[in-house]
Amino acid sequence: MENNIGHGKSWKVMEKPSFQDGAKASGWEIDKLLSSAYWLFKDTPARREDFTTVTKASDFPMKFCKHRWLENVPVCERFIKMLPDLRQYVKAVKEGTVPDPKTKSYETIKQCCANHLVPVRLAFFLSVSEKITRFLTQYQTDKPMLPFMCSDLFKVVKDLMGRFMKSDKMAGVTSMYQLLKIDVQAKEDHNVYSKIDIGFRAEKELKSVVDPKTKKKVTDKEIMQFKLECRDFLVAIVKKIMDKSPLKFTLARNLSFTDPREMGSTAKEKNLEKCKAVLRQLNEANRVSDKDVDEILQQYGHYIDETVVPRCSEYTNFCVSTSRLDELLFDTMANNSSMHKLWSCVKMLLLLSHGQASVERGFSVNKQVELDNLDEDTFVAKRIICDHVASVGGLQNIDASDKQMLLAASSARQKYLAYLEDEKKKKESSGRGQKRKLLNDEIDELQNKKRCLQTDIDSLTTSADEYTEKAEQTHQVSWITKSNSFRRSAKEKRAEVTIVEEQLKQKLQELKNSE
Repeated sequence: MENNIGHGKSWKVMEKPSFQDGAKASGWEIDKLLSSAYWLFKDTPARREDFTTVTKASDFPMKFCKHRWLENVPVCERFIKMLPDLRQYVKAVKEGTVPDPKTKSYETIKQCCANHLVPVRLAFFLSVSEKITRFLTQYQTDKPMLPFMCSDLFKVVKDLMGRFMKSDKMAGVTSMYQLLKIDVQAKEDHNVYSKIDIGFRAEKELKSVVDPKTKKKVTDKEIMQFKLECRDFLVAIVKKIMDKSPLKFTLARNLSFTDPREMGSTAKEKNLEKCKAVLRQLNEANRVSDKDVDEILQQYGHYIDETVVPRCSEYTNFCVSTSRLDELLFDTMANNSSMHKLWSCVKMLLLLSHGQASVERGFSVNKQVELDNLDEDTFVAKRIICDHVASVGGLQNIDASDKQMLLAASSARQKYLAYLEDEKKKKESSGRGQKRKLLNDEIDELQNKKRCLQTDIDSLTTSADEYTEKAEQTHQVSWITKSNSFRRSAKEKRAEVTIVEEQLKQKLQELKNSE
């Protein structure tokens, strides 16, 4: 069965690979620009003071996150807001009013301030990222959303394609299958640069830099190049989404048979075909047996006739944002014995939604409770508190008169003191253990040194004996001289062994006393 089609998969595909690929395809180096703005004033109080003195502004650039590009919408908005102040600061540096930072970050900002197309590029960046962010925000939830994902993703991709593809090419596209057959890289199907939709905000920014009443700050050639770069941005995003997103999986595309809006408005035969396609996938994956497929199809047909049709308006007007699909299907299927096998199958499909949704969403929760040098236990405690507040529906729903809560609050000081005492004991124990470890290391080193010295002594003694025997056999005095030299060296080594043994004895006594 096809895998990786849940919430976390769509987030990762659209978050980093597709959007990052689009940004890189444009060649604008937005990541370098936004990062430079942040690091220019990071940890430099004097430079921040100079900036505030010159511009009278209190805001500073936000940190750019390179591995979660769509988290950078506020970063981009802050930069656009600060751009006039940054230009004023650069001007003050040129005039010598404030010191020149002389950093790579400043050079990047200096070049940015001289480029009049930068705010237009950032406005386009925002127009694309905000659209994708809305989709991703909707799907960062614990609710089962997979049956709605492909239809919503289809709308997002089609809208992005419509910004650079010819209208006659997009006019007949009404299904996901047709959308996937389009080659977005075919330049003959692209609009001319003047018809590329760059978004209202970017158009407004572009007009402000080419207004004939003032002075043209950019040439027509630069405008054409900018729009072609916007096209490359969109092409890269759409291509990556179509290659990696759930749209290409037949299982994901056919899961819309559980969408109440589809059941209420689409022909029964079409929904049955989708249901059959899904069951075929489940059967190939050994999740549904051959004998159950026909029965599940029959139960699904009865469900539409007996439940959906009489309550058609309720299903057609189903609201994804305020209602839960699993609750609706549980109420209408789970308690009906004639729908037992259908409900078992549907329940299994709804569980596919839960991939990395909770994990990904956890980053934003951590950000709210995270502090510098936060202890692990404190961090866990804060997360438990946040989860409890979320589970009861907000702070106003917490029962402050609960006995367990009052007891926990009243004993907090005692628990804290006990914790400090435990930490003190752990520290003392750790210190003793560290001292013993150092002593053991020193003892091992001395023992190794003693073994090496003893080996050298044995070798020197053997060599001295050999030369003595040669002197006796040959009656040459030179061999006696060499033999005596080796014996003197062996004697010096024995003196060193005596010193090492004394040190070793001392360390062993220290180790014994520390126990």
